[in-house]
Amino acid sequence: MVNHLKRIVFHPFLFAIYPPLFLLVNNLHELKFVSGLRAILLSLLFSTLLFFLLRLITKDTKRSALITSFTSILFFSYGPIHSLIPAYRVFGSLLTNQRFMLIFWGLIFILMIWLLGWNLRDPSGLNTFMNFAGTILIVIVLFQAVLSSTQRKSNQQAVLNIQTVTSLLDPPPAEQRPDIYYIILDSYSSQQELKDDFNIDNSNFINELKKRGFYVADCSRSNYPITAYSLASSLDMNYIPPVGEQLLPNLVSSMQFAPYLWYNAVRYTLKDLGYKTVTFDNYFPWHNVNDSDFYITPRGKISISFNQILGLFIGGTNDYEKMLMDMTPLTGRDALLNLLHITPQESPSTLDSQTGSVTITNNVGEQKFLHDLYQYDLEQLGSIPSLPGKKFIYAHFLTTHHPFLFSEDGTFAPTQTINGYASSIQYTDKMILDAVDQIIAHSNPQPVIIIQGDHALTGAKESFGILNAYYLPGINKDVLYPTISPVNTFRIVFNQFFGAKFPLLPDNSYLFQEEKGKLIPELQKTNLDCGE
Repeated sequence: MVNHLKRIVFHPFLFAIYPPLFLLVNNLHELKFVSGLRAILLSLLFSTLLFFLLRLITKDTKRSALITSFTSILFFSYGPIHSLIPAYRVFGSLLTNQRFMLIFWGLIFILMIWLLGWNLRDPSGLNTFMNFAGTILIVIVLFQAVLSSTQRKSNQQAVLNIQTVTSLLDPPPAEQRPDIYYIILDSYSSQQELKDDFNIDNSNFINELKKRGFYVADCSRSNYPITAYSLASSLDMNYIPPVGEQLLPNLVSSMQFAPYLWYNAVRYTLKDLGYKTVTFDNYFPWHNVNDSDFYITPRGKISISFNQILGLFIGGTNDYEKMLMDMTPLTGRDALLNLLHITPQESPSTLDSQTGSVTITNNVGEQKFLHDLYQYDLEQLGSIPSLPGKKFIYAHFLTTHHPFLFSEDGTFAPTQTINGYASSIQYTDKMILDAVDQIIAHSNPQPVIIIQGDHALTGAKESFGILNAYYLPGINKDVLYPTISPVNTFRIVFNQFFGAKFPLLPDNSYLFQEEKGKLIPELQKTNLDCGE
């Protein structure tokens, strides 16, 4: 076996794919494998071409392989090492200066070629070691991928300290309990903020909701400007803390709260009452709740064309690819990208940008798949009343979250502009109204329907305003008020339909600020004055 490994070389291909694969696996909680496919294949292609070019020049397979592997190591270690270098000055220039670093890296590259190409007497031993090392690294990262996919679902209810409120309810007989629709339209800002910030008029949608009996809280603000915090709070009917209090001492990312989207007091309380949970496929792993009783997905039903497969390799750089380039000398990449006629698709400053988020995809093939998936989800929403039993429908739709994929009539029109946001809202509004009409017409007893933005589009301090609409049949609308926020949504639902007596909480808005390397909630707004 060892003799066989000495005769063959495959480590250049392993070291080519390891860095992009490692970064991808460590972000699989936010993205899909296809988001990194282009980068992995390009890295592999570059290393393959370099290997065969060197082999053609040197006529030495083993030395060519070693130079290729160490080139990959040097290339992908640039960013991490650059970040570790202290900001000292040498002859008036910072050690971290890009020009200085590139010269230093070039000298190391030349030294590496001399050592491996001419000074190393017998490359067989090092070649064998690199084969073993590359294999071990790939095995570890694949094991990490499998482990990360299973950890999220392991004993989460106990880890998150989920407490149901079933004992505090006095529910009506089962046949009188309504289906409950919790429809989240991601990044859907309030009517006022749409008008003031983006010159978007959704008044027709608001008026149509009111005609159907909805109460629209005109001055509602999200409690948090990031999805994981916002939905963890609304689905556990409380603020952070006490929700997630055990996570706060080591909180460094909102993703630590993502499991609350899967496991929360509302879901488990309704489960105790005999409700089945219905969820929709929204693609991205960390908020794609797929362990429900009824999971609505088009996978296997969406045909994928050759053009869509080709589309995976065209389009602007996505966030994952930008992170990968920051590990390399391409961290100062604008000039190179312009030379290659590749335009980085940065989100405009007026659009939502969650720190550390890598959920955005800019390759055309993946965007077309997302368009078809989201469209299928919206089309299926109106058919939910036909499912058996009492149902809690948790429908988290990303049609109004960038990248914006819809024209006004629902055709595929990917863009990162405000016009794209406007057209996606118009299409979503139409589909939601159609679904609402079907749901109300085919439900007995009449359903509870909440249509809510999880946060405003920008996520800025001044932009907490969200869409927040309630259809509560048979309930005096006086229990609702213009500044109601998501943290009180299910307190009102349980009070009015299940005999609870939960006090309403103050309607506050928080940002998470960094303090001593940790994230802590900081009060930004108190929703007291509708004209504030």
